[in-house]
Amino acid sequence: MNRVRLLLLAGAAGLLGACAILPITLDLLGHLGSRKSGSYSREVPRGTVTFDGVTLPQEGPWSLDFSGQNVPVSFKSVRLIYAVALATSGPGLSGTVTVQAYLAPAGVADAVQERYRLGSSQVLDLGAGSFELEGSADLTAEQVAAVNDKKVQVVLVFGGTATAAEDGTLRLDYEVKKLLLSFTVICPAPAENPPAAAGGFGVARSGA
Repeated sequence: MNRVRLLLLAGAAGLLGACAILPITLDLLGHLGSRKSGSYSREVPRGTVTFDGVTLPQEGPWSLDFSGQNVPVSFKSVRLIYAVALATSGPGLSGTVTVQAYLAPAGVADAVQERYRLGSSQVLDLGAGSFELEGSADLTAEQVAAVNDKKVQVVLVFGGTATAAEDGTLRLDYEVKKLLLSFTVICPAPAENPPAAAGGFGVARSGA
């Protein structure tokens, strides 16, 4: 009898342990709404074009609010995975620029701070005309706390200089193709009446 009890306890512990490290992905793309795509534009002279401080979106960070979703877990070891398609038009450009992604809590006035960086900056060759920016980064404790609050902001910041072949209107079109949170969860204490699964949350268990 004691042996059976020990086996049952071991099995329960194994299930709880598996739950504590269960990999989950959360698709945030739908929360971007109409801001999923857009463009940046400005007049540029022939010669050197400075990209320092250029942001996508041009009007300010993407604001993501998924507080209306009922998720009875806390997030742990969160990783953001993103992909953005970019295309330039206007005066022919040559040269390379850097792009750095940031994720900050929703209430922060300036999301472009060292503490909110997402991984390392990436280098883009503007002469290619079109390209896809892809990246992923583990979040810091402060960023994970913001994810647990279900309100964050994300922005891309350019840097460096390029060369324009002539005067004209520079246009940089973008479309966010992927915006995922990959994380493990800490199981909550069992509830007498577990909450119903939230519809449209975009949460899926990752494949084995």
